[in-house]
Amino acid sequence: MPGIYRPRHPERTVLYRILFHHFDRFLTEHEDRFEREYRLGDLCRCALRSLSCYFKAVTGSVLTPGVIAVIQTFGDRINLYVHLHFLVTEGKVGYRWGLIWSLSPG
Repeated sequence: MPGIYRPRHPERTVLYRILFHHFDRFLTEHEDRFEREYRLGDLCRCALRSLSCYFKAVTGSVLTPGVIAVIQTFGDRINLYVHLHFLVTEGKVGYRWGLIWSLSPG
């Protein structure tokens, strides 16, 4: 369907050009400002523990969900807005006979 898809071309934006030319400095500043000051790794681990406690309360059993967590430190206006995005598996992982096995919900 021609005419519906419009490429965004992020390489044409000012933010992209700044990050492209100064990415090493950006990484250093990001680590100094966010990792040390806001302890984002601790925030992520705390959220994962909360998610595991929720699953235990709902299902009545201890399970280990498969989780991919992404920490986002900015909002739409490039302002400081720390929040997390989670991708969580549907089901659970258990241990049987020394092996990891999957059990779908049901």
